[in-house]
Amino acid sequence: MASRFIKLLEPLTIGPFMLKNRIVMSALTRSRSVPTNIPNDINLEYYTQLGRVSHPDAPEQKASGMPVYGPSSIAARGGKFRFLPGQPGYVTPVAVDDPRILIDLHRQAAINAKEAGFDGVELHAAGGFLVQQFLDSTSNKRTDAYGGSIENRARFGLEILKEFISVWGNKRVAVRLNPTGGYNDMGMPLQENIDTFRYFISQADVLDLGYICLLRYNPALDPEIDGQLRATKHDVLKTYRPYIKKSPLFLNSGVTPEEANQLIAAKEIDAAVFGVLWIGHPDLAKRIERDIPIDAKLDPETFYGRGPQIPYEEQKKGYTDYPAARL
Repeated sequence: MASRFIKLLEPLTIGPFMLKNRIVMSALTRSRSVPTNIPNDINLEYYTQLGRVSHPDAPEQKASGMPVYGPSSIAARGGKFRFLPGQPGYVTPVAVDDPRILIDLHRQAAINAKEAGFDGVELHAAGGFLVQQFLDSTSNKRTDAYGGSIENRARFGLEILKEFISVWGNKRVAVRLNPTGGYNDMGMPLQENIDTFRYFISQADVLDLGYICLLRYNPALDPEIDGQLRATKHDVLKTYRPYIKKSPLFLNSGVTPEEANQLIAAKEIDAAVFGVLWIGHPDLAKRIERDIPIDAKLDPETFYGRGPQIPYEEQKKGYTDYPAARL
């Protein structure tokens, strides 16, 4: 039987790659590389199936020998580190003196990925992580070339993209952005927010990247802080689509296969990025291709790992034990 999702299943060419379809898996923090933060057999099984916000006590932070850096010494509000004893909140980061230190680390990460045999790299500039902290005027109060104006606040992320391109070439580099913020205490007044992301997106698009992935507003990522929802809610696709002219556009967050098929048919997006649907359906692409129900009963309590103290076998719960469909 032919699938209903004709456009979603069409191939897509990105630089040297021909993707079989337009069904993409989102970046997902599953927190199962325990106890050492080095990938383990459970991680291998999981990916085989599928195809300012750190803490000084986190194992990976200790291993780095570096402090928790941020653009400015401003702690994010809300949030807890579930995997640490007592579930502590955010700490006040150390304002990095020279952001080039961190840009050079990103370059080295790109080199490491290439040496490890990756096909390319995606800059995670969403989630309230470091690049978004530099972009956002509520977390970046610098007075040097990396703070103040929109152009200065965008400099950090754009320089990282250029370093990635120097290692990989432009079509093997991508960027992931969440303009509505919310998560990890991100978000500016609406017009400033729009102006900031329009500038960054237009400048990233000039680089003719492999793709630009935009996250839409997601209520699940909009925490209440001081009695108010934190995100800067607006229509991401409508607001930024006109500013992406060279790079393919991927859309993430709350997208259904039905909607994705319609948006691709209308040439609004080039591919759809799914996150939660992949968690409960390791064979998601095959289900879409064969019109098999997407009906797993998800357990949000197991979306993320609960720390190295959890026995190895229990780490698999909600991670590698969702079954594939019987064909």
